[in-house]
Amino acid sequence: MAAASFASREELKKARDLEEARKAGTIPAERDEEGKEINPHIPQYISKAPWYLNQSHPGLKHQRQQAKTPGEISDIKKGLIQGSVTTKFRKGACTNCGAMTHNAKACVERPRKIGAKFTGQDFKPDEYIVVPERDFDGKRDRWAGYDTSEYTKVISRWQDVEEERKLKKAEDFERTAHDNGNESAKKKKTKKPKKDGDSDSDSDSDAESSADEEFAERDTANNAPVAGYDPRTKTTIRNLRIREDTAKYLLNLDLNSAHYDPKSRSMRENPLPHLKPDEQVFKGDNYVKFSGEVKDMGELQLFAWEAEHKGEAVDPLALPSQAELMFKQFRDKKESLKSVQREQLLSKYGGEEHLQQPEEIKFAQTESYVEYARDGRVLRGLERAAVRSKYEEDVYPQNHKSVWGSYWREGRWGFACCHQFVRNSYCTGEAGKQAAESITAMTIDSLNHSNQSDEGALADAREEEANKKKKESALKKDATPWGHDLETAEIDPKKLKKALKKEEHRKHHAEETDERKRKFNSLSSGSTDVTAEEMEAYRLKRSHMEDPMRNMKS
Repeated sequence: MAAASFASREELKKARDLEEARKAGTIPAERDEEGKEINPHIPQYISKAPWYLNQSHPGLKHQRQQAKTPGEISDIKKGLIQGSVTTKFRKGACTNCGAMTHNAKACVERPRKIGAKFTGQDFKPDEYIVVPERDFDGKRDRWAGYDTSEYTKVISRWQDVEEERKLKKAEDFERTAHDNGNESAKKKKTKKPKKDGDSDSDSDSDAESSADEEFAERDTANNAPVAGYDPRTKTTIRNLRIREDTAKYLLNLDLNSAHYDPKSRSMRENPLPHLKPDEQVFKGDNYVKFSGEVKDMGELQLFAWEAEHKGEAVDPLALPSQAELMFKQFRDKKESLKSVQREQLLSKYGGEEHLQQPEEIKFAQTESYVEYARDGRVLRGLERAAVRSKYEEDVYPQNHKSVWGSYWREGRWGFACCHQFVRNSYCTGEAGKQAAESITAMTIDSLNHSNQSDEGALADAREEEANKKKKESALKKDATPWGHDLETAEIDPKKLKKALKKEEHRKHHAEETDERKRKFNSLSSGSTDVTAEEMEAYRLKRSHMEDPMRNMKS
């Protein structure tokens, strides 16, 4: 922003009150050139632009990434200009090679005994000389004009080095294993025979362990550690991962998923709680803290605290074996006291048969942990299964003996105790069943009587319909679409000859004349009835498409 002009005390006070009002939210926030609101809580050293940018309006435009100018383009042409090369020396050109873009002192060509200025031969083309207009940062950019494809050579070189390192590591491992085998064989040959009961397994194990330690030290010295203790830096490296494994924060990209702390590289909660337990590759750092032997160590520490409170000196850190033994004795004694107390209660009050597990639920157990509250709510574990039916079960309203829906007839549901189809009706028992049966019998009788009275009318209607169908079938047999039955009709030979000539004339003129030039009412004149002779002539003269010789002239 440009240098601010002088402001009086009243103007400064108004600006300060305006800024406080914007921070309180009583008035709208200030907007920049693009119409975006400016956060009033942003400090002035961030919101104000430097004086050399000449920014007249407030805003955060100077904080955003600016668009590149044409002078900042890195892919600048380099090398020689392609095309025709001059054949005559030009004034001001290099006397050695003849190019106009440099002089003889800056020429990179081999110095000639006689320069191109005097020989007039072998002129070199000019080079690309581009002077881009860069800004303040562009002039000081170390990588301006750098070709990024050159870096592929560096990557390939390091890949070759890595492959060679792996091969060398494998050779060292094979050599070490071979040397260890030879040493163990020599020791067995030179060793004196021992008495029965003696064993040389200790010496062999010591030799193998020393060889392994030596190889491990060599491997640690050659390669950077993945995790653990680094002997070169004398520091402990925590929470590192193998590079091939997926990072914790990439397992679930949901913003509401488990929190990841980048400083300690820890994710305490489970990032994949929606997956099955066998499909979860990472269950959180807290899962590691509360799994395995961690729970046993916590119980041991709790036992030590309680024992110290009662006057018994138990220290699991100073004397771990003693603490473990005392804790084991305490648990055994506790279990024996529980069993004795249980036997006393059963002998006094009985009820041992209720403690036996029924056979039908023996194989219906589950390992899922569910913790309930006193009112039946699920506090921890699996949720309660949803009720499959929306109706209450085993409810008998209005003095009924059966539930609603226990009786069905003719697409309706009812009660089986009284055969009623109204849900809020009162139960009538056997009387209701008899009444329903009598109503059904009366309905069937009335239907039978009405059916008998309608049988005569139905018979008359069926007879009329049969007569109508007979007439229609007779008409169809007697007539064809052209008004004649060609199979039974008598054909006159003279009329057939005339019809054949007429059909030949019609086909000949139909090929010569254009159908599009026919008048609108040309077919209205004359009779449109087709005689049997004309139909026979058409059948004789028509072309059969399946005939292979239909196009051959007779």
